[in-house]
Amino acid sequence: MTQRETHAAKARTPSPREFVPSMPSQKQMQELVDAQSELFKCFQHASQIWLDHLQAEADLAAEFSAKLMASRSLPQTATSVQEWTTRQMEIFAQDGKRLAHDGQKFMEMGARLSKRWPSVGNGGSS
Repeated sequence: MTQRETHAAKARTPSPREFVPSMPSQKQMQELVDAQSELFKCFQHASQIWLDHLQAEADLAAEFSAKLMASRSLPQTATSVQEWTTRQMEIFAQDGKRLAHDGQKFMEMGARLSKRWPSVGNGGSS
């Protein structure tokens, strides 16, 4: 027997079952659906808050444009620009807080979900 024939004889053919992942239980599937629903609601809420925020910024820009166009003197223009700059700085601070809060919320949710259904990332079943 040649060396090639020896390796071929020793190699075993895997059964088709080895290629099929184990099916999650009904409880695991329900937990996955619940987790996805919870995650979707969280993203939907954050999206709505950010859309409202963008609308408020657009309103501020429109208000600033109107004030700027109505200005009749350099001091009025300077006052309008100063008010707008102050308001923009407040908005940037709020954005930072909101972004940190949302990020923390998503991380907490991810940690909760990974504890609830730990087999998602490792391919095993719990």
